[in-house]
Formats: sequence, C-alpha cells, structure tokens
Amino acid sequence: MAKFRKRDNLVAAVGNACSRIREEMEVAERLQHFSLLPSTSLAIGYYNNFLRRVFEAFEHSDKIKIIEKDAAGKKISETECDVLNRYPTIEVQIPQNLVELDQDSFKRRAAGLKQIVVETKIRPFPFYIEGDFVNRKEFKLFDIPTTMFASYLAIKRIFTDEFLERENNFKLIESREIANFERTLRILVPDKIEKNFFRFSVLT
Repeated sequence: MAKFRKRDNLVAAVGNACSRIREEMEVAERLQHFSLLPSTSLAIGYYNNFLRRVFEAFEHSDKIKIIEKDAAGKKISETECDVLNRYPTIEVQIPQNLVELDQDSFKRRAAGLKQIVVETKIRPFPFYIEGDFVNRKEFKLFDIPTTMFASYLAIKRIFTDEFLERENNFKLIESREIANFERTLRILVPDKIEKNFFRFSVLT
C-alpha cells in the first residue's frame, strides 16, 4: 500500500506513491520468470543420466572398473573389482551457494579430492571418494552436482543486477533453486533406493 498526502497539485501528491506501485509491478513481472529457472529440469537430468545409471551399474554388474585420478585428472591406477556390495551409499553434496560451482572455484576445491571412475557399458561415471574402495575398508562415494551452476547463469541472465541487489533478491532466488533441486531429486529417487543407496549432505 502506497500512501500520499493530499495537496492542491494532485499529480505531485501521488507521484511518489505511483512510482512505488510501478516498481512493485515490475518486481511482480520479473518474479514470473521463476518458472523459467532450470532447477527442476537439472534435477531430472542429473537423476536420469547419472544417479539412476549408477544405481543400475552396481545392481546389475558383477565387476566394476575403478580408475583413480590425481588432482590434475591424470590416471594413476586402474583396478577391476568384484561388486560385493550392490547398494553402496552415494552421497550427493548440495552447495550452499551456486557460485561455489563456478569452474575455476570448483577446480580449486576438487584439487585435494580423490577421484574414481566407475566404468559401465553405457559410459564412465566419475565420483569422488573417501576411504579405500579397492580393499573394502571404510569408504564413501560422493558427488557434487556441478550441473546446478546452470541455475546461477540463468538467474544472472534473466534478472537485472539492480533487481538482484534489491532486498537480497539474488539470495532468495538462489536458495529457492537449490531447495527445489534437492526436493525434485527426493521425489524422483524411489524410497527403496534412497534408504539403501542414497543420501544428501551440505557441501562445506
């Protein structure tokens, strides 16, 4: 609600109020663009083209090839392992800020992580790993969905900098995209798989 004081000059009296209403109309129009943001499609693609394929690989393969890479992406070892556990836990680490997934920022973050590649009949699937998978010691497979960076690019493309800086709109839109990506994944992953095979954590 925009208020104004009565004056003899009606145009001058309502000028500021009309400007505020006009600004709010522009904000409302921009908010309609939320439907154009890609988090739902990104989550569907990430599940169908990555997570589901990995589930199937562990479930239906007798052997899996583990390719260990160094921080520069160079192969340092290759081992073929029997699949003893068809339901290893795969942790998806959801970022708190989309800018963390920028290629340069992510390279610096991933430099200290140990990589493996699970080769299947379809294509190789890269993961990060903690622990020792080959010797069956405590290990954790995890992935960071860098595909979510497309949401950051879409936000920057659709909305003006002026709008994003106003009243912390960028943070609001970003948090909705991140939450929607995770929510969509939870809907897509069947309960029996999620219980045995899958969990979320926050990227720190």
